[in-house]
Amino acid sequence: MKKKILFTSLIIFSLLAISCAKGTTGLFYSLSIEEEITDNSDLSNDISVADMTESSSYIFINTSFSVFYRTISGTDWSELSFPSDMDICTAISVYNDGTNEYLYAAFSNDSLSDNKLYRVSATNVSSSWEEIWSSSSDRITSLFYVYDGSTTHYLFANRQSSTDHALIYSTTGAASSFTGTTAITASQTPVIGVVYDGSNFWAATRDKLFSNSTLANLGDTAVSDTALSSIEKYTAIALETSNVYVSGVDTTTSGSAENSYLAMYNGSEWQVATYESVWITSIAISGTELVAGLGKGIKTGSDINSLTEPGGNYLSTGLDDIYITELMFVGSDLYAATASNGLWKRSSSLDWSIE
Repeated sequence: MKKKILFTSLIIFSLLAISCAKGTTGLFYSLSIEEEITDNSDLSNDISVADMTESSSYIFINTSFSVFYRTISGTDWSELSFPSDMDICTAISVYNDGTNEYLYAAFSNDSLSDNKLYRVSATNVSSSWEEIWSSSSDRITSLFYVYDGSTTHYLFANRQSSTDHALIYSTTGAASSFTGTTAITASQTPVIGVVYDGSNFWAATRDKLFSNSTLANLGDTAVSDTALSSIEKYTAIALETSNVYVSGVDTTTSGSAENSYLAMYNGSEWQVATYESVWITSIAISGTELVAGLGKGIKTGSDINSLTEPGGNYLSTGLDDIYITELMFVGSDLYAATASNGLWKRSSSLDWSIE
């Protein structure tokens, strides 16, 4: 079902009329403009989307209490039933083992006393859930898929205990091999992302950045570079070809963002750009376009130094005042997940619509 939503944008004009006889007079007035924003589906427009992932057939989104999916070229979304006795979904990711694609999803019951990792075919979602991992105390709060570009497919998970976080991984994703091989142990903050640049693995936690060519040694020593010294909290990590991108913030005494930093490592040195009074929450890269999700809005550009507000109908959507939780490119379309303001899509025409 498609419908239109009217968004009102207030454009303030100021005109100065200058008269030799009467002097200078300032004339101010406002013009209220209504612009139609397409609603692509019957997905609720006030959901909070925690994370997103895609397979070759479907897009999946997690709202913590529901997992929705639709075909990549489709319109309306369907809800995926949770496994029995599971109430909360804490993470999702599509994993390709080289032959098959699976949707992995971490679940917990309401009391957090039963925590499990399941998978289901990511191309045939009507198949049954398969249990992969379980714990009565630890929870999986994030999932990341990394392919080394050659032979090995990695499924990473942030495992949270009552005292700390650990980065565990599997190279097959199967229950028999998901024994929780550890790359980072005893982190005081969660792992927010993992990438591989062709030579080294990189993992960002909220307070540290790690890099090593060997996974077993990934958590041994944090990256120490004066170019990154202003970053107090890391917020995102992404990869474009072999270039590693990270974002982070320094904070005021009250905990709000003082500045955001967007950094790129080209294999030999870090380049860093500073953005004042914004909080970069997420990064997405496609070709020559770099997009940053913010605590309020979105910025886009061709490199770390050129981020500006998008064009098209962006300002009419109200996205410039909305918290962006995650960004994801699916082909030429850009999806923006929000906190309590639904899921948005920017098409190749650069206009935004709400799902």
